[in-house]
Amino acid sequence: MSSSFQNTYKRGLRNNGDAYAHRNLNKHTHTSCTTACFVSHSMSMPGKYGQFSSFRNSGLSKRLRLDSRTPNNNAFLTRKTFSDFRLSRLQIGNFISEEIREEKDQKDARIRFYFRNSTDIHPETNLSATEAALVAPDRVSLSIKKGTKRIIIPAEHIFSIEFSRNEGRIVIQTDGWAVFEELATSATHKQIFRVTDVDPTEGELLRAKRIEVWLNLSMPLTEPKWTKGNLIDNIDKTSRFHHILHILDADPCPTLQSIIEQWTRDSTIGFQSERLLFQRSQLCKLSRLLDIFSNVLKPDPVLTAPMNGILNIVRTMGTKSEVDQEELLTKVKQALFLIPEYLILKSLDTMFRKELDFGSENVSNDFEI
Repeated sequence: MSSSFQNTYKRGLRNNGDAYAHRNLNKHTHTSCTTACFVSHSMSMPGKYGQFSSFRNSGLSKRLRLDSRTPNNNAFLTRKTFSDFRLSRLQIGNFISEEIREEKDQKDARIRFYFRNSTDIHPETNLSATEAALVAPDRVSLSIKKGTKRIIIPAEHIFSIEFSRNEGRIVIQTDGWAVFEELATSATHKQIFRVTDVDPTEGELLRAKRIEVWLNLSMPLTEPKWTKGNLIDNIDKTSRFHHILHILDADPCPTLQSIIEQWTRDSTIGFQSERLLFQRSQLCKLSRLLDIFSNVLKPDPVLTAPMNGILNIVRTMGTKSEVDQEELLTKVKQALFLIPEYLILKSLDTMFRKELDFGSENVSNDFEI
């Protein structure tokens, strides 16, 4: 970064606030972002459901923006994690809105879940209830009437959310409080959402306190991983959604055996028939399960000896007749299952690559699981 640019950046901070500085910074970093920008990126996240790439519109998308909703328009950089779903129908009490898009130029009706992230900047405490709702880290946003009206509900006003994947239906129980926005044209002839006192549900939200939406299954967006029921690995642990979001038809919980079988099917190392033989002949042995730990941990050299010592103690215990081998194996599997799935898969690839290069390592104290 040149000294002349640094001076410009500092002068911008003094004279015009953070927004000016961010605009000038973006010019020199080739980032197109003045008031808002959407970052489409690839990311790989660990979890019991394995690695997965970024999702378009739906899934875990992240938005970087300069938020000017704080007092005095002091902008700050925020990154929001959210998931989108297209809607086909919405019902709140006696209020019903059919949301199938009839023309190509019409906007989608959507429901968006914003999830708190541990890196979020906390909103200022002197915001009004409406201002706080618009920047709440955990919130639900409903875009209805062909995308021209918006209902925003912070998670603190939501009691429960029931999500049925098979039915494509979401039921939200609330206390009836919400912020309403409508699409308007600004002085620069751009369409923006502005807060309004007009309730598009005509008071039904406050009366019924229940929202039922049907997803557009004929034009779905990419399904987020958390809809399979694995919230822990796919939604930040600080999010309130862990307490209110319930997946009614979640996938069965994975097991260590299912992870190993997934690796046998999907790995690109060797042939599947070779991996299957390796699974059945080697991954049923205590020492090979402990090898997974060795490959994952890869400690600092000064810690290698004590770590290997601990693993050798476990191996030795497996040979003692007075030790309940069934219980020992159960404990080892439970400990292995705490490792993120993508690391287990990576470790298995490493082990199998060595197997192909050097053959089986015959360990005298191995025994069948």
